[in-house]
Amino acid sequence: MYLDPLAGAQPLQESNARSGRRDVRHPESQESMFDALGPDRLPIDHLTPEEVAAQRLVALTSSELLLAVEEGRFYAERYDAAGRPTIIPTWQFVQPAPALIAPVIKALREEPLGEDPYFWMIAYEELSDLTPAEVLCGRLLRTRWSVSIWQMEYLRLPDAERQAVVMEALDLLPSRMMRAGC
Repeated sequence: MYLDPLAGAQPLQESNARSGRRDVRHPESQESMFDALGPDRLPIDHLTPEEVAAQRLVALTSSELLLAVEEGRFYAERYDAAGRPTIIPTWQFVQPAPALIAPVIKALREEPLGEDPYFWMIAYEELSDLTPAEVLCGRLLRTRWSVSIWQMEYLRLPDAERQAVVMEALDLLPSRMMRAGC
């Protein structure tokens, strides 16, 4: 069971054992589904640390951003031969991602095969075909052209619950599935 650090030591809601889906409320109206497809969606850009700092996507200099990646507050998809981050996905600078991503990065780094950058952008059936990045942020990627009611249920969960869903999705990593004998 994952304990949410934002809620003290309170366990998070268990999933529905039969369907594997969490017990969540239906969207209040169809309009909310269309709002999810509006302009407030996740960017898919990949920038260098210098470009991130120049565009002021985060209130850090490029060297401070490199340190933040090293500390696990953000992540990079590519590193140079010296181990310096070279490509950084910009969706992680959209609120609430900066406040929610660190525990997931820590767990990814503790995997036997190390951090898997592809984890964030794979649409998992167990997440109603959403990516962990979309679930964590509660927003759709700019490349997504439709949204279902089930997807909206995930996107409308409170921040701590979405973070817990993403932590549970770590069980879908190949290294964990192999250890579990799947």
